[in-house]
Amino acid sequence: MSLCAGTEATATVAYYNTGSRGWVNGRQGETAYLGTWNPQPGQDRASNLGGNGIAGSPNTGWPQFNRIAVQPAPYVGPGQVAWFQFRVRAPLSPGRYTLALRPLVEGATWMEDYGVFWYVTVLNSDGTPPVAPFTFGAGPKVVGTEVPSGTYRTRAGSSACYWQRLSGFGGTFDEIIANNNTDYPEVVTIAPTDRGFDSTRCAIWTNDLSAITPGPSAPFGGGTYIVGTDISAGTWRALASSGCYWARLSGFSGRGIDEIIANDNTDNGALVTISGTDKGFTSTRCGVWTKVG
Repeated sequence: MSLCAGTEATATVAYYNTGSRGWVNGRQGETAYLGTWNPQPGQDRASNLGGNGIAGSPNTGWPQFNRIAVQPAPYVGPGQVAWFQFRVRAPLSPGRYTLALRPLVEGATWMEDYGVFWYVTVLNSDGTPPVAPFTFGAGPKVVGTEVPSGTYRTRAGSSACYWQRLSGFGGTFDEIIANNNTDYPEVVTIAPTDRGFDSTRCAIWTNDLSAITPGPSAPFGGGTYIVGTDISAGTWRALASSGCYWARLSGFSGRGIDEIIANDNTDNGALVTISGTDKGFTSTRCGVWTKVG
């Protein structure tokens, strides 16, 4: 669907019960729901397209922030169809937003995942659709011909993602301008002077820099986030686990100390004030960050 910023609409998804047991509304272990799923916003994660007002989600009347809809009929037997309906609200920034969903029987099991996604295009203020983002996947790319320079992000994490900015393709360490290994969402700025960019095991890269969090004050986990878009300035706390690392960033070149405003390693919890002039914030192994001021 295409919506103006801040407006709402009703979405409808039909699921056919191919099993041998019925779905019974209101009975624990037998009621069918739609839950948030991978890759965006992630399993049981809050979405920026809807929710119940908890965990930073907008209040569009969902049963829970991570439960999109509940079966509408008291009973959906084998061979019957359930028409799930739910409200979505367009974020304020133009762009294309994704809501991945998967059915489950609450308290029992997730059902088959057929890769169902709901796409919401938020129009520009003049009613025109935003320019389609540029995206690319794994493998070496020539900057300027195969990949334009600019800032890119992975909108979801992926295990053992590795990327590197390159001054050449000779395969030497001297040609690595910057690199990183991460399991979390990442943001990287590719300079016009770079010769190439290479990545492996990473989610799709895109220059769609719209928010990947439900809202700027919503809790968030590990990864690299854009201040003012994904997260707001203010004081944030994480009940850190062993090996927590965080850093406030002035940019996304990946050049380490050149762009680190402040950082720390801790095993005992973290309390960080992010400034409105910071460009980004990154953390790993810190758990969930919650805004406290």
